[in-house]
Amino acid sequence: MKNVEFKYDSDAGIMYKMHSGIVTAYDVITSWEWAFENSIIPENTKLFLLDYRDAVLDNPTKISKAIVSFYHANLHRFRHCKFAIVSFSSQNVATSMLIKKGDKDYVSEPFSHIEKAIEWLLQK
Repeated sequence: MKNVEFKYDSDAGIMYKMHSGIVTAYDVITSWEWAFENSIIPENTKLFLLDYRDAVLDNPTKISKAIVSFYHANLHRFRHCKFAIVSFSSQNVATSMLIKKGDKDYVSEPFSHIEKAIEWLLQK
């Protein structure tokens, strides 16, 4: 996959999805599809840390709408999941906030510090 890396922390049960470079809505959606088609994400994973610290999200409104639509269309995979979205730039944070507004049967939260994101994910 282009500019995306997946890593699973089996001790914490967190799937890390790390994007870099310029990221489009297509990149985000196809990377999820690829991960599911190739069994990259362990079954019953409910904690996701989406790391955009090294990424520039192209067209925040389009990306947020595409991600929310994808999550809603895949609630069978994402129901009761937690998504910590980590980024530094104001544009990426704005995108994260737009995604959060679409939460439905899952929760997402924007963060600028990875440690706080992990702490939030691990809260019951």
